[in-house]
Amino acid sequence: MAPPLLRKAIAEFVGTLALVFAILSAVNNGNYTNVVFAHGLAIFIIGGLLGSVSGAHLNPAVSLAVFLRNCLNFQVKHVIDLVVYWIAQIFGAFIGAIFAWLIWVSGHANADAKTLKIFTIPQGTMTVAGGFFAEAVGTIILCTVILLVTDDKAGRKQSEILSLTKIAGAIAWVGFTGILAVAGINPARDLGPRFWAATQSRKVSTPQFGFTLKQVFPSSYAWVPSIAPLVGSVLAFGLFLGLKYILDNRTYQRANILPYNKAKSYRNNRRRASTSSV
Repeated sequence: MAPPLLRKAIAEFVGTLALVFAILSAVNNGNYTNVVFAHGLAIFIIGGLLGSVSGAHLNPAVSLAVFLRNCLNFQVKHVIDLVVYWIAQIFGAFIGAIFAWLIWVSGHANADAKTLKIFTIPQGTMTVAGGFFAEAVGTIILCTVILLVTDDKAGRKQSEILSLTKIAGAIAWVGFTGILAVAGINPARDLGPRFWAATQSRKVSTPQFGFTLKQVFPSSYAWVPSIAPLVGSVLAFGLFLGLKYILDNRTYQRANILPYNKAKSYRNNRRRASTSSV
């Protein structure tokens, strides 16, 4: 049997490949609603198939959030896991972009690569600040939900189906706010396809199948879809700690304070009963 970390890396590679292929296919063959449903459905199915192997992060921002939570009980292997997960996810996204390319560009005689929506670009009058905010907010929502539903205490050991439904619901929540129209909330989903597009930039003699490096890595925006979700992931971890504190205290109160109150009420009733009998 393969070493545990290798099995996790393979699961992350395959899962991210499938996720990115599903997203890019929906983006290039449907309306925005299709993109939201494809994203959420892919997370639900892939999470169900691979969650028991690697946790099915499929997203460097999610892996970072889980790493920060694990650092509450720090071990060196957590750092190694994070790096391996990131490499597997970006490489999986790279191959997923190739599959989408083969269908939506190479597979169509009149296709124009420049119209292939393969990586995140600012839409309309979207500014760098606006794009950064959209990426960060979407990631905060997603990562906070994931951290809560996968935490034993905060999530109260929910069933896998219920947890996956909540995570897919978070994707739908982010999607129907319109954020997915301008943000990928997944650095691998952007970097993998962007690296593949960069390999096509050399084909200047056949512009219908090529990008320019300036198109692939615009100096003012290319960093946003990669860095902003990581920032959102850190903020999500902070929000998770606050919500976990509230939820844990509520659980403690139910387990300890309420029985105490019942006992106190019982004693008061006994006292009243004895007084009235006298």
